[in-house]
Amino acid sequence: MLTELIDKIDCNPELMMAMAEQLGQLTDYLNTDSENVSHLLRPLEMIVASDDNVVQKKAVESLRKVSTILPDHIIHTEYLELIRRLKKGDIYSMRIAACQLYADIYARLNPEKREVVRKKFAKLVKDDTPMVRWGAAQSMTALSKHLEKENLSAYLLPMLKQLLTDSNDSVKVHAVASSITVARLLNDSKLIAENILPALKQAH
Repeated sequence: MLTELIDKIDCNPELMMAMAEQLGQLTDYLNTDSENVSHLLRPLEMIVASDDNVVQKKAVESLRKVSTILPDHIIHTEYLELIRRLKKGDIYSMRIAACQLYADIYARLNPEKREVVRKKFAKLVKDDTPMVRWGAAQSMTALSKHLEKENLSAYLLPMLKQLLTDSNDSVKVHAVASSITVARLLNDSKLIAENILPALKQAH
């Protein structure tokens, strides 16, 4: 029923945003029934595909809220599959959402799924669309807080350097903001001096 309703109101951003917000708020009443919360995933996925940025952001916000009460086995299956579909989406806002949601749930994943997510996130960093790359750059702040120490330097740092020297200024701006968090987490003056500082100089 929800998916049919969303199809009908797709042309009305205000109604779509209200729907996304209300679906997120339903978690307040389903917090003791986490299995049924998964039924909110499909309608929210449909709203994330909206070409209205405000609507899309509200849907991502609600998806994050839903994910906090989903049991781990659903996170590892249905929720990851949802993000995978967003990553492959034709609309760039869907791929931006994938960046954000991958970073958001990384800490809850088992080692095998974490490796999968790292590979998929790396592909988003190289996306042909600049808006997706700045979405990845922005999401690096959240991802860096959950990454293992060894992956912070070996995995994230090379991607950060790449984004800091991107041809698009908006990508570089978001990468600069994320570099502050990454540098603090690295807490290694040599790595920072050799990797982040030269890239920051190139970014300006």
